[in-house]
Amino acid sequence: MCSISVKWGKKILKLEMDPNEDASVLKAQIYGLTFIPPDKQKIYLKGGKTITDSTDMKALDLKDGATIMLVGTPEDKQEKIDLTKKTVFAEDLTNEQKARLYNQRTGVSSLLKSRKQFRWVWCI
Repeated sequence: MCSISVKWGKKILKLEMDPNEDASVLKAQIYGLTFIPPDKQKIYLKGGKTITDSTDMKALDLKDGATIMLVGTPEDKQEKIDLTKKTVFAEDLTNEQKARLYNQRTGVSSLLKSRKQFRWVWCI
């Protein structure tokens, strides 16, 4: 694994890549961060070399900390997924946090409310 920097406009993105994998894996990683479709990505190395799907990544001999340049326009203005945030599972939440998340009350009042709704459905 080596760490590379991808310069895209004024932004610099950091990626971890395995030199033994195909260029399509690199393009998929870039798509996950920028929403630029892999077929619309133009990736350039120093010296004017371009990376295409058929490029052998071993032959490029990218070193740790190498910088590549990306040119492309994102497909949609979707909200980007922040991969740096820690994943929180529902099992790890307290009852109050679950209630806030699901916008429900906790305790006896919510139980009575759900029973009333169930009786209404049962009557129908």
